Amino acid sequence: MIRLKPTPGHSRAGLLLGLGLTLAVPATGGDLPPAEEIFAKYTAAVGGDALDKVKNVAAEYTFSMPTMGVETTGKTWIEAPDKSYTRISLAAMGGADWEDGVNGDIAWQNNPQMGFRLLDGIEKTMALQKTRLDAFANWKDLWEAAETVGEETIGEAACYKVALTSPGGETVTAYFDVETGLLLQQEVPVPQMGATVVAKLSDFREVDGVTIPHFIEQEGPMPIIIEYTSLRINVDDIPGGTFEVPQAIKDMAAE
Repeated sequence: MIRLKPTPGHSRAGLLLGLGLTLAVPATGGDLPPAEEIFAKYTAAVGGDALDKVKNVAAEYTFSMPTMGVETTGKTWIEAPDKSYTRISLAAMGGADWEDGVNGDIAWQNNPQMGFRLLDGIEKTMALQKTRLDAFANWKDLWEAAETVGEETIGEAACYKVALTSPGGETVTAYFDVETGLLLQQEVPVPQMGATVVAKLSDFREVDGVTIPHFIEQEGPMPIIIEYTSLRINVDDIPGGTFEVPQAIKDMAAE
């Protein structure tokens, strides 16, 4: 579990999220706003027009897998509109580093267990979403449908529950704070494992006019904790070739 730290306006909700408490709140279909209205409020909440000024993001963080006793560091670079690269150091485990990336329509991963993989299905959809600070402004680029299906309380925050349908038919459920508009939680299916990953976002802070969560807790087959130590916007020190697609992935994509 992530170590959720109390923050102004989110302290009690954050602590309850850490305990994994979710309570149902009855709602009738007529009371629910359409998904696009919820997405518009989210866009305003995370920065609105400030998002248009973001060319890239450089992030550093601690990365922990509590059940395995692993705590290490990672770096992620994102370049608008459709590039990302992540490297997580696994030297302490005696293995090669974890890598994943997106360049245009190609999403890939390189992990010590399976080597290079060309992502497809829901894995690809979620990887493409990762390249966007505002994942919902142009949601139809990634999702076939979006529907508000109810209300639930996450911690102490009343949230709209939105079901997003991927091109492959998988459903991802997103929970948006009714009051603030921020995304507090996502539930993502992992078909190959017959499981669901729950990602909980907290400790929202403003960076150059953009509101970004600094703590992420992932519950599922392999619990993960991400605590951001540095988030910078519009940097000029991204290493050359960072977003280059590895030759092994190019070969897979060409097949």
